[in-house]
Amino acid sequence: MRPLVCFFSGALMWWWWRCVHGLRVDISPGRPLFKLGERGQLWCSVSECAAAPVVSWTPLGDRPLDADVETRGLLSLLTFDPVEMQHEGPLLCKVTCGEQRKHAKTHVGLYAFPSDPVILGHDTVREGEESTLTCEVRDLYPAEMLTLDWLRGEQVLRSVAGEAGATAVRSTYGFTPRRAESGQNLTCRATLELRDLMPRERTRLVHARIRVTFAPVVTALSDPGAVPSGSVLVLKCSAAGDPPPVLTWTFRPEGRGAPQVKGHGGELALVAQEGEYRCEAHNQEGKDSKAVRVQVYAPPSNTSMWVHPGQEVLEGQRVTFVCRSDGAPPPSLVLRRDGAELQVSDTAPSLTFSLMAQPQDSAHYQCAAANAFGTQRVTRRVAVTAVNQLTICRWRGGVVVVVRLCEAHPLRVEVRPQVASAAVNSAVLLTCECWGCSSPPTLTWTRTAPSGAVPPPQEESRLVLRDVQPRDRGGYVCRATCDNVTRSGRATVHVYSPPRNTTVLVLPSASVSAGQNVTVLCRSGGFPPPGVVLRKVSDGTERRSADGIFPLVNVTARDSGLYRVNATNDLGHQVRVFRLNVTEPSVMTPPTLTAVLVPATVGAVGLAAAALVLDYLRRSKKKRSYRLTPSEPPAEGHALSAAPTL
Repeated sequence: MRPLVCFFSGALMWWWWRCVHGLRVDISPGRPLFKLGERGQLWCSVSECAAAPVVSWTPLGDRPLDADVETRGLLSLLTFDPVEMQHEGPLLCKVTCGEQRKHAKTHVGLYAFPSDPVILGHDTVREGEESTLTCEVRDLYPAEMLTLDWLRGEQVLRSVAGEAGATAVRSTYGFTPRRAESGQNLTCRATLELRDLMPRERTRLVHARIRVTFAPVVTALSDPGAVPSGSVLVLKCSAAGDPPPVLTWTFRPEGRGAPQVKGHGGELALVAQEGEYRCEAHNQEGKDSKAVRVQVYAPPSNTSMWVHPGQEVLEGQRVTFVCRSDGAPPPSLVLRRDGAELQVSDTAPSLTFSLMAQPQDSAHYQCAAANAFGTQRVTRRVAVTAVNQLTICRWRGGVVVVVRLCEAHPLRVEVRPQVASAAVNSAVLLTCECWGCSSPPTLTWTRTAPSGAVPPPQEESRLVLRDVQPRDRGGYVCRATCDNVTRSGRATVHVYSPPRNTTVLVLPSASVSAGQNVTVLCRSGGFPPPGVVLRKVSDGTERRSADGIFPLVNVTARDSGLYRVNATNDLGHQVRVFRLNVTEPSVMTPPTLTAVLVPATVGAVGLAAAALVLDYLRRSKKKRSYRLTPSEPPAEGHALSAAPTL
């Protein structure tokens, strides 16, 4: 460099001008960083060289160049294809330009980050059980520049740095999963800390969604407390757990019996029975359950009072009063004589009271049954005849005395309960009770609707109907025979069931003409008797009917469409669908003038042609021959031959 110093007179400033430009060598890129296994290139550029430069590439150290070099004029291109480990390190580009020699130096950096991290282990873990996940990055370089971080959200849980010379970096993370962590992501982040590495190549992430399995916990169970007898009981249960738990309902009658499975799922609906209802949730991790006690209440019913030997007795006879009543809770029973209490029973299902009849015992006797939900009373008039009144009676052959002493046989029969209601697949117990027979009576059970014998099991005074079905509903009779006298007690069984065997009949047809009347008849079984709704699907129009009969009067095309019949009671529903097609009558349009003239014209032409043919035949007959002559020459091979001479 020969600086040119120029001095400008009167100024205090020196200006240095560069008068001679020397040889210059540059390498691009200045800080090369190549990915192993890919293609890498370096440029060596020469400037301020008047002659043709001589360029050479030289690695420092005991390393081969192992690259392709292409020099054109002032540029030299060095290509590594592929980039390998021996290419890392310092590298010189030497240039000779005449008498001048110069070089540029750079350092080739290498890296390998071929794939994303991999998380090993189970992403499904058990609550409270120690678990370990492993994150690993393979085939990377330089390993000492890699950092592995475990993150939950933005929180760094654990960090591990790689070691020099290694080809893989591995990090483990141990944790005890909690239920609240289920569904959250654990992230493994790998970062290669190379300054010249592009950001998109520097960091890679992999996520693992953690599923925490745990035993079920019943979170909610409805508690209706007390419900009326015969009503439909609806219980709801919910539970948390993973895998989602299966819910099973069991029922244990109050104070007796083994649990009975009543249903599955989050809701149970059945005719109310008193006892314990339990919801059990179970999955492969365990089980949990909760129970609720349901009380069934009913006001007193079937209240009765039996008087033995009868309501007309003689002085000195023993009279026995028996009061009974059904209800839940069991009603208290009070026997009164003309309003005055004779005996009270608070808990017993029946009350019994006896007295030696005296004339003053002639009175109205009342049996009153009461609980918290109602009261029911039964009254009987008892008349006591004094003995001295019998002595003044005229015997008239013993008729008067015989009538009083030989009254009707005291045998009495009752079936309890007189009305029984049960859900499908449950059991019904009917008990036949008899009074007024000195020895055990002979009992027989029959049915009235439909009539016939009852199926077993039956135990004389008890009739047990197990797994009742709708066909079991109807009347049941217990006949008791004592001293050649037969009395009967009756009961009715109702079976609660959802709608079934629903049928739909469309009269006169499902395809009718406009203006006709259509009747839709729907029949459905079930108890309580289902209500029926007819709904047009297209516009949602609904009709309701107590008897399942829907008259559609003077139908039009607008009534066409799809209809849905829904039979519903408290236990379920059943749906039937049908389509109604209503066609409008076609309109007859008057014929046009053209339609009239064309057939007429054709007919006239036809009559004229027929007349010509007849005239021709007449003339041919006179010549005793005729010939059919085609209007055009026939095609070859299809000539018409002459007709035979007549």
